[in-house]
Formats: sequence, C-alpha cells, structure tokens
Amino acid sequence: MNDIYDLIQAEYEKDNYKIEYNNCKNGLAYIYCSSNALYEKDNLQSFKDKIIGGNRYEWSNLRAECKPELEIFIRDIWLSWYVKGINSRVNTYDKLIDFIRSITKGYTIRCVGASSGGFIGSILAMELNAEISYSFAGQFSLSHHFDHLEQNPYLKEYCTTGEKKYIEYYTRIPGSSTNIFYMFPNRSKQDQEQYELVKTMNQLHTIKINIDEHGVAIYPFALPKYLSYNLHEIEKLAGGQHVQNECLNKNWRMVKFH
Repeated sequence: MNDIYDLIQAEYEKDNYKIEYNNCKNGLAYIYCSSNALYEKDNLQSFKDKIIGGNRYEWSNLRAECKPELEIFIRDIWLSWYVKGINSRVNTYDKLIDFIRSITKGYTIRCVGASSGGFIGSILAMELNAEISYSFAGQFSLSHHFDHLEQNPYLKEYCTTGEKKYIEYYTRIPGSSTNIFYMFPNRSKQDQEQYELVKTMNQLHTIKINIDEHGVAIYPFALPKYLSYNLHEIEKLAGGQHVQNECLNKNWRMVKFH
C-alpha cells in the first residue's frame, strides 16, 4: 500500500489537468471531469498503467460533437470526490473552482462527468454559472451516499475538520440558474437514493434508464451527440421517456472510458 501511496503523492505534485484549444471561435468551454473509476483503487499496476504510463483522463475519447473552443480535462488521482482537489497547489474545492474560473472567464461553460465526476462537474457548473452540467449518475450528497463517508479517509477528514458545504451540495441547487442534465439508472439503489434528494428541483432535467448498474449506460457512439444537446433537445428526451427508453435501453451497455 505504501508503494502506491508514494506514487500517488508524486503524481499529485504534477498538474493533473490538461487544456486544449480548438481552431474555432464559438465561445464554448467544456470541462470534462474524471471519476473514481480512473484506475482500479489500491491497485499498483493499474495506477502505473493508467496514470503514469497512460496519462489517462476520462472523456478524452468521448468528446462533445459540437467542437467547443476550449476543452479542459481534470482528474482526482486520490479517487476521493475531489476533496483534495487535483494537485498539491489546487488542493481544495474552493481552489479548484477559482482555478477553473480563471481559465474559463468569458466562455459559455458546460461540465461533463459520471459518478464522482458528475458530482464535481455539477459543483463547478453551479459555482461558475455554467449553462449546463451533463451528469451521468453523479452524486449530489456524499453523506447520503452509502458508507463512503466512513470508508474514505479523506472525505472523513474533510467532514471532521473542513468546510462541509460541498458534501451536501444538493441543498444549494435551488438557488442556481444552471441546468443539470441528469441521466441515471433507476434500478440502482445508490442512484435512487440520490434522485430522491433532487427530484423536485426545477434545475434537474432527468432521464431515467431502466437498468440497475451504476454508471454511464448508453452506447459510446451516442455520447458525442448527447453532450452537444441544448436545453430544448434534452427536454424533448426527458419528456418523451418511452422514446428515450427504447433508444437507450435496448441492447444497452456501460460506457468504457479509454
């Protein structure tokens, strides 16, 4: 365990973000947030292969079809819902928000993430007054999220000694102007738990997928187009649930990030 801890600490001194500018001037900035599935937790070889060798960021192969002007990729190599930020300098939620704000000033912002990536993506989106957060089974509360608060030492420390407002972030959603496009598997217990906290909020545009496995549950080829949908297009999907279910649940499979 110490070997992997030392490697993570060494990588934590690096940036753990990448910024790409595309040859277009549409004023759009996408922030792609990696999840806790970035590598296999506590697996030394997985960390070496995915992070040190592969420099992996989720969503790098599943980007929005609309080709934004600016694309930012972030990752949490501690796999702790970004409670330690992304690196030893940007090491808190507030510092991460300020860092992304400094890069995206003047842009129309859209955030993307699954599970813990959806959790931080929605936080960034609301704090930065983003247009949209595309959340795939993202959490809105960590204290309600099974026993992760007890099992994860960094979350536990944060709740004991730090600022708690982000742990129960769903309480801040009603005051936001950001639209959250929330797609989740409605037979997954942990996702049902999260949905109950936010189901009455006007900012949520919800698409339920009739499966029981937590994660992104649509074909990879559908994601670039979905990530380009605006509010009107998402509302059509969310309102036409029977059409949505036929399109996305027939022969579904979990998305594998590369």
